[in-house]
Amino acid sequence: MKGRKLSRKGKIVRNLLLTLGFGSVVWASQGGPMPTAELTFRQMERTRFLASSEILYTWESSLPLSELRSSSSKAVLVGQYPDQIAVGCIFEPNDFGGNRLILWPREEGVMPVPLSAFLQREDGTLCHVLLVLSAPEETAGAQVTVTGRLENAKEPVETVQGERWGGGVWAFWFPIDEELTTDGELRYGTKDLEGLPYTLELYREDGSTLARQAGTTPENRQTGIIYDPGLYDFLGEILS
Repeated sequence: MKGRKLSRKGKIVRNLLLTLGFGSVVWASQGGPMPTAELTFRQMERTRFLASSEILYTWESSLPLSELRSSSSKAVLVGQYPDQIAVGCIFEPNDFGGNRLILWPREEGVMPVPLSAFLQREDGTLCHVLLVLSAPEETAGAQVTVTGRLENAKEPVETVQGERWGGGVWAFWFPIDEELTTDGELRYGTKDLEGLPYTLELYREDGSTLARQAGTTPENRQTGIIYDPGLYDFLGEILS
C-alpha cells in the first residue's frame, strides 16, 4: 500500500524540521556555543550557580577574531551582585579552556579591579587593563598611576589616562612590549596589575579634581581561574 504523498506545504514543514534537527545536533556537538557575548556571560553565571547579575558594561573588540592574538580577550562584561563584582573575559563564544568569570568582593565607593586577561589595541599592542568601577557620574576624565610592575623596564609606562566605558566603569590600558631590547631588558614590564600601589585621580569637566584615591590594587584569591563552563574549576576543587 502506497503512503500518502505530502503536499507542497507538508514537504516545506518536513524539510524545515529536518534542518532544525540537524542544526541542533551540530550545535550540541560543539558544546552549545552562545551567539553573543552576553549570552556566553549568562551561561558562565548559570554554570557557577549564580543569579543573573546587573550588567554595568559590555566591551567588545572591533578587531575580527582572525586578527586577535590568542592571549587577548574578544569581549569583557562587568556585572554586579549585592556583594560581588563579576568580570567575564570572553575569548570565543565556546572556548572551554579560555573564557573566564572572576568574582571580586564588592566594595563601597570607587573600586579598582585588575582585568584577568590581556586586551589588544587596534595597532596590535597587548595591554594589561585596570578597571575602575563606581566612578561618579560627573567624572569627565581620569588618570591612574601604578608602580611596582616596571622593575626592568627601559621606558616605563606608569601613568595612563582613563577610557570611559559607561555605567561608572573606566578602563586604563597599560601597554606590554614582549620584544627584547639589545641589552636583553624588556621595554615594558610584564607583571600584572594585582597587588600593586596605585593612585587614582578623577576630574570634572572643567579640569578640577573631583576625587583622589590611593591604595593597593586587589589580588585574586580564588583557587584557580574559573572557566566556562566551569568543568575545570569544579575538578580542581574536588582534587584540591
